Amino acid sequence: MSNTKKQVNKKFDKRCKRCVISDKYPGVSLNNKGICNLCSLYKKEDVDVLGEAALNKVLHKYRNRGKYNCAVAFSGGKDSTYALYLLKKKYNLNVLAITGDDYLASEQAWKNRFNVVKKLSVDHIIVSYDWNLYKEVYRAAIVKSGMRPRAINLVHNLMHQKAIYEILQKYNIPLLIMGNSQDELNLFKEWERRLNFKSTGIYSYDYWKNWREAYIKVLNEILPNYLRTRIPDIIWSEPRKNDPVSEVKHLPLFRYESFDVEKNIEIIKRELGWKLPTDVGGTETDSAGLQFDVCIYRKLHSNEEYAAQISKLIRNRTITREIAWKALNYKDKSIVKRFFDDFRLSWKHLKPEKCSPFLNKWLDLFLPIR
Repeated sequence: MSNTKKQVNKKFDKRCKRCVISDKYPGVSLNNKGICNLCSLYKKEDVDVLGEAALNKVLHKYRNRGKYNCAVAFSGGKDSTYALYLLKKKYNLNVLAITGDDYLASEQAWKNRFNVVKKLSVDHIIVSYDWNLYKEVYRAAIVKSGMRPRAINLVHNLMHQKAIYEILQKYNIPLLIMGNSQDELNLFKEWERRLNFKSTGIYSYDYWKNWREAYIKVLNEILPNYLRTRIPDIIWSEPRKNDPVSEVKHLPLFRYESFDVEKNIEIIKRELGWKLPTDVGGTETDSAGLQFDVCIYRKLHSNEEYAAQISKLIRNRTITREIAWKALNYKDKSIVKRFFDDFRLSWKHLKPEKCSPFLNKWLDLFLPIR
């Protein structure tokens, strides 16, 4: 065995074989099988899955309404790809895949997007916006936060939601099916609670209205004066109760279908030729923007803190150890240079302690770093 391999194995042996946390991290120890005490003690809360019969009962109401039975927000990542696969192959739905182009997707994510919709014979709409405008919005969010990790997600998520909203307004689609994992669904509930969302009893109308108002507050916080006049161009239009978008039912797929991330990835690799991107790190499987976040997080908090954070995702079964291991060992810094060039940034902007309390409240909702 070469010295290089010995060094790699020695390093690997000091990390939990179930997650990727190091025994150097405070409070962590490994047993004689190489499993950390956090994994040994962890018990994931069981989630009641409603099942295929219950889902078919819901879907039956919508099968003959319009050209498309449902729409799916399709990033090309592992979860939305598996959701698209289930809806088309198992439930035989006419699906419209919607991709909001946030300009941050990895090259492999684009290949996955095109290959998957072709394999499944699914119609696919890509919605793009004025990059010159949104580039300034991205920069404003990053700078205003002191380059705190996840600030980029404020704009990333807004653009995705705007794309979905505008397509649902345009097409007569009765269902929006969300392919989020259970921990993400729980996080959404927490967002609604902490952001004091108001209810009229019409869920879809409430969803778009509340999120619109929330994002307008964020934009007013982060944008310089000359850009605040562009907020109507940046955000989606004000919804009305009789709008098509307000009549769409939001259906979380993985409340009905069990979520097994390792099995899901195995299926989409085998059946759809999906590939785990190697051109970005991070634990998400589609975004260069999140890799930029990871680089900032590591600079602020260390590599071992990053390992501890993503180990939580493994224990929650949101990602596989393979994904986490790739993320932990990704060393390419070219994404930082690309983002610094695109957004006119440098390390001098790294001052998260100057992030406002309002913005900190928002960014806290995105933890842990991915």
